[in-house]
Amino acid sequence: MTGQMAQHIPTLEFYSNKLPLISSSYVSSETMFGINMNPLCKPQDVSYTFMPHFSYFEFLLVDVGDEVKIVDLVDVKLGCHHKSL
Repeated sequence: MTGQMAQHIPTLEFYSNKLPLISSSYVSSETMFGINMNPLCKPQDVSYTFMPHFSYFEFLLVDVGDEVKIVDLVDVKLGCHHKSL
């Protein structure tokens, strides 16, 4: 119901005869990022709660020179530069 999909909300409301539009989760083809704690809210008010334990995250530590070091989400440190994999 957000981003590029928001343009379809008026059409969905028209053809659904104003039935509630429910967005329970925010997902991609790789993972689920978060859940909507208030799924019956209006589409413009949707807010997702990030759920870091739903996925496995790896980051490439960029500021280690020529060394390639892959770190887990729990090992990401403030002030360092990381690139997600």
